[in-house]
Amino acid sequence: MPGDYPNLRFVLPRDGSELVRLLQDEGISHAVLHHGLGHHPDVRRIAEKLRCALDIVVHDYASFCPRVHLIGVEERYCGEPIVQDCTECVAQAGDATLEGLG
Repeated sequence: MPGDYPNLRFVLPRDGSELVRLLQDEGISHAVLHHGLGHHPDVRRIAEKLRCALDIVVHDYASFCPRVHLIGVEERYCGEPIVQDCTECVAQAGDATLEGLG
């Protein structure tokens, strides 16, 4: 019914407990994460807090390439080099994930 739910917009980490509480109240038993780009890192821990299964759908290489698509400084496939080369690439070409190589 209209009005049954609050505004479903949450800002993490500030609203994290409120979001988890809402999801617990709804009986969520399975979570799916399509990506973390543009989201606070806490989004990856929601399933753990809910003690539910988590599926991660991989659409790109953002989980290990801060440039997201393995495109290097020369605007070509980078060949998936060693981390030191990745660090240099990100320093020159930027980090699209804003998360670094962590």
